[in-house]
Amino acid sequence: MALYLIGEEHFDIDKYARTAKLLTVLKTTLVGIENTEQSFMQELAAYTRPNALQDGISRIKTFHPSSNDATAKQLLENFIGQPLLFGSYLPGRLVFCDSPEVDSSQLVNDVNDYVQKKDTALEDLLRLSPDQLREVIAKEYRPASYPVADLPELVCFYSERDAFAEQILRSNLALLQPRQLLAYFCGLDHLYGDYHPNLFDRLDDLNPVRMKLSEADNLPHIQRV
Repeated sequence: MALYLIGEEHFDIDKYARTAKLLTVLKTTLVGIENTEQSFMQELAAYTRPNALQDGISRIKTFHPSSNDATAKQLLENFIGQPLLFGSYLPGRLVFCDSPEVDSSQLVNDVNDYVQKKDTALEDLLRLSPDQLREVIAKEYRPASYPVADLPELVCFYSERDAFAEQILRSNLALLQPRQLLAYFCGLDHLYGDYHPNLFDRLDDLNPVRMKLSEADNLPHIQRV
């Protein structure tokens, strides 16, 4: 049995294709995601509604009127496509690894500042062409680590969720047979953040394969362990 920990940039305009490619090559038995079951099922219901894509594009244009039409469409296709791909592992093969007990609304300083920066980043990214956005995202994947440690409340927020994810991943990995594989998808910070222990540290004794979703572009050079 093997554990793959895959960090993604959430605004990755190619994350659906990269995720599909990775899951196909790895022949994944179980897929873990950074979400709760309730939240994921709500998203899945929304994304499978008729005209979900067009309605989503309309909302983007309402809240971000300066957005590039092609970029908005491609980003939304990925935001919708990846959960639908994960949903194909239902029932029984999709593992929900985010804690419903962790309330980010109580962390009003560091976390909200961080989220605000992400929202501002989305506004800026939507103005770019698809190729310009790809260049920006490629740069986001390059650092060896990501700054988190200087935001104490964010470290606390991440650490609570990491502890929950660790427990869920360990219990599900223990159910697998030899040669079976669990792939967990989450934000880059949890695996490459400069706070310790991050999620990768917590699972280090299991000898997980840590990688970034962009590395799917290097297939077939990635070999299953």
